Amino acid sequence: MCSHPLPPKDKNENKNDKDMKTTKKLTLLVSLLTSAIWTNAQENFTLTISTSTDSKVDRCIIAVLSEDKENIVRSDTLDLQGHYVQLTRHLDKAAEGMLAFLQSERSSMAAMASMAQYMVFVPGEKLEIRGDGTSWEIGGSTFYQQVGEVKSQLNALEKTYKEKLNSYSEALEAAEADKEALQTEMHKVYTDFRTQYVQTITEYAWQHPDAEGTVVWIPYAANQSEAVIAALSDRVRNESRVSPIIQRAIKENAEKKARQEATEAAKSKITEGAEAPDFTLKDIHGRNLTLSSLRGKHVVLDFWGSWCGWCIKGMPRMKEYYAKYAGKFEILGIDCNDTEEKWMKAVAEHELPWRHVYNPKQGTVPQTYAVQGFPTKFVIDPEGRIAKIFVGESEDFYNYLDEVLK
Repeated sequence: MCSHPLPPKDKNENKNDKDMKTTKKLTLLVSLLTSAIWTNAQENFTLTISTSTDSKVDRCIIAVLSEDKENIVRSDTLDLQGHYVQLTRHLDKAAEGMLAFLQSERSSMAAMASMAQYMVFVPGEKLEIRGDGTSWEIGGSTFYQQVGEVKSQLNALEKTYKEKLNSYSEALEAAEADKEALQTEMHKVYTDFRTQYVQTITEYAWQHPDAEGTVVWIPYAANQSEAVIAALSDRVRNESRVSPIIQRAIKENAEKKARQEATEAAKSKITEGAEAPDFTLKDIHGRNLTLSSLRGKHVVLDFWGSWCGWCIKGMPRMKEYYAKYAGKFEILGIDCNDTEEKWMKAVAEHELPWRHVYNPKQGTVPQTYAVQGFPTKFVIDPEGRIAKIFVGESEDFYNYLDEVLK
């Protein structure tokens, strides 16, 4: 079989091929650059804050939290003295965080002046906040417009509630005031306000099932958070940018419910005279410490946390009694709802000389002892039985120690 060679290309045809290849390369490069620019734009979150000239708020702290919400992974402090500021940050995915607005005369994050707002920061979205230091409006791109629609309704409820609260407070100051009746009415006003607050969030979720911005209000729905999640569409719950956050909320709700059920189930067993349930937890040195190893003397189980103001307030009195009856009893501090770092820091900072153990996030000791408030103290007798239970800081606890340890 004969083969016929292809005719040679002329010079002009070779030049045209080169030009076409060059054009294709340039087109591809432009396409890649455009794609990269668009991708980066989509991954940038922008925050804009505008305050009125008479606003006393002069700083905003924006904090991005870790997925377990135990730690801050990034924070920025914005100067609001010029009444306008803008921040742009790169985000790979939607993240939970907090916005805290502070006044210069206040000392720290612990003394938040006007608002500590849970927030979700979303790549490619713009959050705009406007306010005078006492009331805030939220807007921006689509996601934050949805957040703002709920915020506006809640602002109206809060305004009405504060007006009523002020009127009752003024009435209480009157000499002839029926204080008990007014306080009962104030409690009813608060209960009604909370009911309307949660109902506003729930109704918005049912009316806007495809609104991703509703995710911001799930924690504020309290015991109705499951209803809010159920109202959202399958896409928002399972296939949207905020789906991981919603799924974590679902998991947290399930864990909270399990803890509550365990606490309720334990109530009948945790009574004075009953045997104290044994447990083993890690102590401050990382060693296992078992409650039953302390038998032979009175033991005080102190359920506390570094975040608990009343717990910390009672520490000086606890230290006084620990020294007063040195060797006659033992205190075992059981830290709850803390990170190990915060627990250890609090023990060192407050110079707490007794034994300490750490109840991890998934720990069950507080549920086993039906603990529902902090601080809660159990006095265990030398035979390992529950002798007395004290909830909150009370002088009765110290009077009891005097009675049994003298």
